[in-house]
Amino acid sequence: MQRPLTEEEKQEQTKRMMELIYQKQKEREEREKRETIEREKQRRKQGQELLLIRQKLQEDEMKKLAEERRKEKMEEKLAKQRVREKIEHDRAERAKKFGCSSATQASPLPDQMEPVLISSPSQEAPVKREYDQCKIQVRLLDGTSLT
Repeated sequence: MQRPLTEEEKQEQTKRMMELIYQKQKEREEREKRETIEREKQRRKQGQELLLIRQKLQEDEMKKLAEERRKEKMEEKLAKQRVREKIEHDRAERAKKFGCSSATQASPLPDQMEPVLISSPSQEAPVKREYDQCKIQVRLLDGTSLT
């Protein structure tokens, strides 16, 4: 059996309990402070990672757009080259059809030509020719033409 505590022992026990409560409260506050700091660090880290991901996505999008523009320009150049070759071919066919031997010698068929590389505008200007003949073609409303 326990004997009843004296007034002095009660005060001592109360004092120890208060100190224990104070110590536990301090530990809890320190733990919460550490957890708060850790959460803040984690939040900042996630924010930086998110920023890096956004930047990478933006860079990838820019690269994709640049690649698309480059492809479009290349396709345009190739289309222009095909049109030029078609025009040359049509001229050669027309010259062959109408019997103009000087035009046939000047521009051979594209099948016989070497592949033309796309050149820069800084190359020398084409040689000027003197023309002493021409043909006039009149198209009528019904679609027929007179030469």
